[in-house]
Amino acid sequence: MTRRGDLHYYGMGGSEPPVEPGVAQSFTMVGAVSGSMAGAPLLGIEGVIPPRLRATLHRRPNLVPVVAELTGAFDRQWQDEMNSPGTASMSLGNEDPWATEIQPGDVIRFEVDGFAVFAWIVREIEHVKIARGEEHEQITTYSGEGLLSILSEAVVYPANSLDALPRGPEGMSMRPIEDKRYFSWQSNAYDDSWWTTAKLYAQYWPGQDDTPPGEPEGNGMFAGCTVWPLPGCWRITTNQGDYWLAPGGWCYFRHLIWLGDDDPTREIIVYGLADDESRWWFDGAYMVDTFEWTNSDSDLVQFNVDVAPGWHVLGIAIHNSELGPMWSDMHGHYINPISLMFAGYRFDMDTGEVIGGPLFQSDQNTKVVDYPPGPPGWTPGEVIDRALIESGWSRKTIPYVALGFTHDADSDGTPWPEVTDIATDVSTDYLTFFQEMCETYIDIWMEPASFTLHAWVKGTRGSHRPDVELRAVTNPNDPFSGNLAGLTYKRVD
Repeated sequence: MTRRGDLHYYGMGGSEPPVEPGVAQSFTMVGAVSGSMAGAPLLGIEGVIPPRLRATLHRRPNLVPVVAELTGAFDRQWQDEMNSPGTASMSLGNEDPWATEIQPGDVIRFEVDGFAVFAWIVREIEHVKIARGEEHEQITTYSGEGLLSILSEAVVYPANSLDALPRGPEGMSMRPIEDKRYFSWQSNAYDDSWWTTAKLYAQYWPGQDDTPPGEPEGNGMFAGCTVWPLPGCWRITTNQGDYWLAPGGWCYFRHLIWLGDDDPTREIIVYGLADDESRWWFDGAYMVDTFEWTNSDSDLVQFNVDVAPGWHVLGIAIHNSELGPMWSDMHGHYINPISLMFAGYRFDMDTGEVIGGPLFQSDQNTKVVDYPPGPPGWTPGEVIDRALIESGWSRKTIPYVALGFTHDADSDGTPWPEVTDIATDVSTDYLTFFQEMCETYIDIWMEPASFTLHAWVKGTRGSHRPDVELRAVTNPNDPFSGNLAGLTYKRVD
């Protein structure tokens, strides 16, 4: 919606002559524009109508207080767009005391009849000192983008810090290890507090004295893999059943790895085995697939990854056959095995050799979610909140922005979908990142009164209004038979 000029009001479409606007015409909506009034209606004295247009100056880090009322502002123009910042401009006479006080980065808010309608950031200032015309042409013009553009002032960081660099030749600095930032169950920022600990099974090897009665020596999933590097490694499995007999379907495993600030490790080699088929990720980046269990050396998973100090996560999804249990003559009962083993070692990039014993392995710290209805993920609300927390609380890049939604529901109370594949390039600014999400998952808008960021499930903004019903056209021959179609905006010159 484009709004221009200094006199505006809202009215219903049709042929009726415009009604002079006033406070009596103001109405309050809830949900997406809840709290859009800039405080209470400006009625200091009974019967006194507030100024039709008002411009106020705000400054960081706290945008809420009014620094000054810009009573001399004129030629106010703005364009408000969902999913984009929009643009705005205004002018002050050079004699105005605030003409030289407003600086790039300041925030201006426009109000109409006491209601905040647009807030924007000053980006450019044009100062005309000498004009061919009269003194009224000696003005200062301010222009900029809507407050949503404040998101462009922060960028997406790697999951670990920018100092997390691999070793360069002769000590040269290199790019951060992560080219992509992933928001998925495989990434280290994911909240897996609701996951359970995977079930452990000891790995029995030929000649061990503690092999249980009735179990053949060397029975485990390593049996046909002669190149498995870590004798004695634990195997883990789902909690629904056991190694030998478990339901068919997908299970998801996570294992966190910590490297201290003084840890020189910069490359890790990971080995793994998974029955039946599997997919492997490291720090959210896809690594490798396996498609069946062959009980041979071809089952071995092996890949190298760059690492640096901080948290890392190994993620594995395993699918157990859904064809049903099979009878085993060897064991005398039905079996449908599902299990996992993995180990990670420090790797010398210069010599190509493994260094020392395992840095980590499958054990009692590995977590699992058993047979969920679909892959775990993040909601769009969680992704936005995580990004703003990292910038506002950790790096102080942008002032704290209030959120009009939660991790579970959007600004209208609609439940968020759970998404498994939200990712962006490291160093992408937040506005671009959120607009990437707008292509598929969300709509966003910044409320000018409270500087609150709103987000909705894409295409549903305005669909849940407990106090205002917005009806579509009910009569195809009458475009104004629904109030949503008939609500228009008019300009008064």
